[in-house]
Amino acid sequence: MIKKKTKLKKKKRKRMVWNFIVIYLISIGILLCIFYTLLFLFWKPMNIYKSIFFFILCIGTFIIIEGIVNRLVFRSYFYYHIIEAISDCSKISSSLSISSSILDFGSGNKNTLSLHFPSWNISSIDILPNIYKIPRYIQYDGKVTKLFSLFPTKIDIVVCSFVLHHLKKQKELLLTLQQISDYLLVLEDIPEKSIVPFLSKKTCISHFSFFNQDGEYYYENKVKTEQQWEDMLSPLATMIYKKYLHGHICYGFVPHILWIWKWKENK
Repeated sequence: MIKKKTKLKKKKRKRMVWNFIVIYLISIGILLCIFYTLLFLFWKPMNIYKSIFFFILCIGTFIIIEGIVNRLVFRSYFYYHIIEAISDCSKISSSLSISSSILDFGSGNKNTLSLHFPSWNISSIDILPNIYKIPRYIQYDGKVTKLFSLFPTKIDIVVCSFVLHHLKKQKELLLTLQQISDYLLVLEDIPEKSIVPFLSKKTCISHFSFFNQDGEYYYENKVKTEQQWEDMLSPLATMIYKKYLHGHICYGFVPHILWIWKWKENK
């Protein structure tokens, strides 16, 4: 059994590495095409030294941009859209505002929503230990039934930012969240709307590998289309907000969608 598990882990790692090689090669290729087009248009005559110079410049530029966008901008980009969506919906409901109680479900333990908006009433919850001493952070064991005791008073809105596609029992969590909150904000990938479907699929599969999950299984069974997400949520809640967010080069151009749902009364 141990040998089989080790072999499976090695296969997952190899697949993850190859997926990222494909993603980065395609991304660098796109940048090279742009740079070489500019080079041929504006810097003539062409020679081997200029080609080498621009090749190095392309790769260097890609690494710098990827690092900045991924670590400093990308996550913040989604957080600002989350807060903007809640603010927009405050016109519909007074319970959605800066004073609302917000639970960032599956927040991670580092770059959380609460750190970006400390003036908002945001709590974070995840299975990871709070090693970075994030305020209002709850570590729990991942059992959804535990949420009832952790939150005896109803929360205004629960934020699930790229969380649901990691869960095998998505419906079970949704039914629990319906009991402990009034609203649900969901942010998810919708790779079927990608302009580069092959690249988006590779990116999604690699993403699961980072969490030691079977990328192929989760991509085929837990990553849903826009319509599938709405079909799953609409019997439980009423959609009050929807916005499409574009993907970027570092994440394989995977598009995203943000909804806010108002839970229906549980009969």
